[in-house]
Amino acid sequence: MSRPPTVRPAAGPPPGLLVGAAVAIALAVLAVVLLTPWTSAPRPPVDGTAGLPPEVVADARALASRLRLPALTSLATTVVALGLLVVTRPGRSLLRTLRRRTPGRVVLPTLVVGVVVLAVEGLVRVPFAVWQERVRVAEGLSVRPPGVFAQDLATAWLLRSVPALLAVLLVVLLARRLPRWWPGVVAAIAAFFVVGASLLYPVVVEPRFASFEDLPDGPLRVEVLDVAARAGAPVRDVLVSDASTRTTTLNAYVSGLGPTRRLVLQDTLLARFDDEEVRAVVAHEAAHAAARDLVRGTVVGTAATTAAVLLLGVVAVTVGARTGRAVGGASAAGPLVLALVVVPHLATPVESLVSRQVERAADRRAVEITGDGAAYADMIRTLTVVNRSDPSPPQALQWWFGSHPTPAERTTTAERAALR
Repeated sequence: MSRPPTVRPAAGPPPGLLVGAAVAIALAVLAVVLLTPWTSAPRPPVDGTAGLPPEVVADARALASRLRLPALTSLATTVVALGLLVVTRPGRSLLRTLRRRTPGRVVLPTLVVGVVVLAVEGLVRVPFAVWQERVRVAEGLSVRPPGVFAQDLATAWLLRSVPALLAVLLVVLLARRLPRWWPGVVAAIAAFFVVGASLLYPVVVEPRFASFEDLPDGPLRVEVLDVAARAGAPVRDVLVSDASTRTTTLNAYVSGLGPTRRLVLQDTLLARFDDEEVRAVVAHEAAHAAARDLVRGTVVGTAATTAAVLLLGVVAVTVGARTGRAVGGASAAGPLVLALVVVPHLATPVESLVSRQVERAADRRAVEITGDGAAYADMIRTLTVVNRSDPSPPQALQWWFGSHPTPAERTTTAERAALR
């Protein structure tokens, strides 16, 4: 059986690629700075309980702690397991043996190694996902039958693994043909992928986890469209998802771009909230649509992805030139998968910071739309109680993972707006 040919390392990144990477990084920073609606958090004192009874807060914090342990352990264990497989000598030896026993020069060995590494990533997550699900079921937050849970877990793995596998194969093949310039081509393709993902997510991914139908004609639909119109929100569709088949928690969101843009209300929310509370929720989501947050987020995401690919590509080409280990071979599949898993987690604090700013702006605009800050604060409290959310999670975790301001901050913002 023939071995894959050794790929001669490139001479290093060309000056044009270095300039392009520097420009891309600068544009990404500018996009974050200029397109993020920077707003300050309310000044202390912020009631860390969000005005909720002590026993409710204690229960929520205990539940958050029980769910946080498997989540953080899963993240750490996944990174360590993939590191052992990809970086250590025994792991590299195992992958090398796997490559040599796979027919073909590049494509099949790359795919096989990629699938194995991604399978390890998925399998490591399973026990922790089961742990979390058991807690949610025991606490009444999840109503998923075991079969549906397993299906959701497998679907989520496929949705993140198939694009990752294709990306790895694309990088390897392009690096063989364009050993010094491949980061530029991959960055351009990645930018198109981010835009396409934002456009297609509502019609490709969301239906895998829920069914949707139009909000029926009637007074509620009229009110929802009226709130959206007052917000100046270009909402095309108002849909209801059957979230009650999987959860008891409440949520609403906007997603999509252009023809796929829609406002989604979970049926659990409609069953629990009265019309005034629904209007407050719709005002928040309509504020997102009116501010074109999804468009701005896509622009920022595209700029950040382009910059990250170029930066990592320049590093890879440089290291390959100095060590003789070029990317254009199946041996790069493991490290590439590891990078795809680890790098997004390193960017999480920046993503969370931007997301919190966007959510703060939407909260403030929603209070303006409804004209009732006290009612909006009450809606946040109801969401917090029903979803059993920690009103003020630990600062370090909030800084790293918090996509929204804490419920305590959100109620404070709304109440202070009501006093003005």
